[in-house]
Amino acid sequence: MRLLFPALALTLAFCINIPGNAQRRRIRPVKPTVTVTPEDLMNAYRFDEAITALTKMIDEEKKKKNSTVTLEAQLHQARMGAEMLSGTERITIIDSMVVDADTFLSAYRLSVGCGTLAPLASIAPTLVRNSTQGAMPAFLNDFGDRMVFADTDSAGLTKLYECFTSATGMERPVRLTGMGSDDDDQAYPYLLSDGVTLYFAAQGEESLGGYDIFVTRRMSATGPFVKAENVGMPFNSPANDYMMVIDEQARIGWFVSDRRQPAGKVCIYRFVPNDVRQTLSPDTDSADAIRQQARITSIAACCADATERNEALARLQSIRSSEEGTTTGGRRSGSRPLVLPGDVLCTSPSQLKDGKARAIAERLFAIQTQLAQKSQRLEALREEYSVRQTGMIRNNILNLENEVATLYSEQKSQRAALRQVLEKK
Repeated sequence: MRLLFPALALTLAFCINIPGNAQRRRIRPVKPTVTVTPEDLMNAYRFDEAITALTKMIDEEKKKKNSTVTLEAQLHQARMGAEMLSGTERITIIDSMVVDADTFLSAYRLSVGCGTLAPLASIAPTLVRNSTQGAMPAFLNDFGDRMVFADTDSAGLTKLYECFTSATGMERPVRLTGMGSDDDDQAYPYLLSDGVTLYFAAQGEESLGGYDIFVTRRMSATGPFVKAENVGMPFNSPANDYMMVIDEQARIGWFVSDRRQPAGKVCIYRFVPNDVRQTLSPDTDSADAIRQQARITSIAACCADATERNEALARLQSIRSSEEGTTTGGRRSGSRPLVLPGDVLCTSPSQLKDGKARAIAERLFAIQTQLAQKSQRLEALREEYSVRQTGMIRNNILNLENEVATLYSEQKSQRAALRQVLEKK
């Protein structure tokens, strides 16, 4: 019995000390590892790191004898991104605005003389084969005699077509070739006033993201186009970038991007075009500064010259306040022409001898004017809503959108009525 108590005491002492020892030996919980994917690196414009990661992943998959097709495509994209980043153009971004992807074109407001940008269905309804094609932006030049638009070819790919018009009718559309691969999808055209410089968007092997913006030129007014060049960063990104427009009179450029935007929204950027391309250099700009400007992380990051930006904002305001300008450009001779049956262009209701047809045409021209005015007001409200998100502004936007939709519906019915009257003659 005497030996039992010392042993019991030692046992109790050992047990009493266990919690303290365990507390000192407790292992802190390990934080979960955050996996950075090649996609994350490319979206952060860390293309060199993405190349390293993808090269390692490809080697590992090859050892396992697995397919590396997808990884090879990503590696191609990363290498393209690295090359673009090293040639990022220094530009001055004027401002930006987020709009609905389906109606982004209504936010464009160009100087008179820059031609007309509008859905194909409103410029040349006789060429529309389906609603998707009819909603795609088409370009009609300032003189109303040349149009560029997108259509689906026999292989199911979207390609660009050009057709010429005159007082006697519209010629058969001809596909534009020589600009890129036959496997590319092409859309969103804009032709400069020189008639030879064409901006468009394409989705293919030479695109960093989905759609990228390209530029091409033809050797003569009617000759073939040469192979297009990717305009690079900051205009293009791993997202979709398209609808590059250069307002040469106001010296203001426009393009659309869905980078960092939620589904159904896009951001329209306005910038000052350079007369001569100016490239950022690692000798004078840090890697972070180049990435910020390439990504357009903010207006401040892409403002090379504050004075130039302020002057451009004044020019932009002048376009907005001009009675001649429209949200989709305009023609020097006045309103956008109507396309009559037989593909004949009507620039004034007075051209129609039939009284009923002339009255319908007058209404159609009035609708076009109202659509331009209401679209201008809608643009201003959307810009105001981006700053002050009040219920009143939101309701005004919704009401105006309904009015615009009603006008488009009436425009469609009036076109049908005019066609019916003229076809009876």
